[in-house]
Amino acid sequence: LAEKESDLDLVNVDNTELRTQMASLQLRHDTLQIESEDLNDMVESLTASLADTMEECANLAAMLKERDGEVATATQNLERKCGDLNGYVMSMSEGTTSMMNNQTALKAALAEDEDYVRKSSERRQACIKDLDADIKAPHTTSPVIRDALGRQKTEMENVRGIVETVKLRRSKLLSKVSTTRVTTPE
Repeated sequence: LAEKESDLDLVNVDNTELRTQMASLQLRHDTLQIESEDLNDMVESLTASLADTMEECANLAAMLKERDGEVATATQNLERKCGDLNGYVMSMSEGTTSMMNNQTALKAALAEDEDYVRKSSERRQACIKDLDADIKAPHTTSPVIRDALGRQKTEMENVRGIVETVKLRRSKLLSKVSTTRVTTPE
């Protein structure tokens, strides 16, 4: 009987240890259960966050595609405007070249015209001088001839005055043409 009691004590000790271990295992199980639930919540939260991020990425991709279209359109418009501007600049350049050529031709024509006017003025001055000499000449005694020569001299002097005025205006015009700058657009 004492031996049986001793065995029973051992069994009780073993049962106590098993209960302790079971309690420890139950606690561990409960802890793992809580941790598992926390992990599940975290996974669900991450899944939802990932879905939101994917949706944002899709929206951003659509926005970028739309922006790409706008950029392409703006680029085409800019290229067209640049083409128009280049055409305008080329036209301006051609027009400027033509103006420069016209200016050169005008300067040459004015210089030639001024030379002609100068020579013509010198001839008229010589004619006036000859008429004056004829009027004062001893052999010119007729009042009619003197009067006619005087009228001719007056007319020549009037023409000379007009020519001098024209000559002055042409000189001013030539000076203005010479100082006018025609620039080629950059």
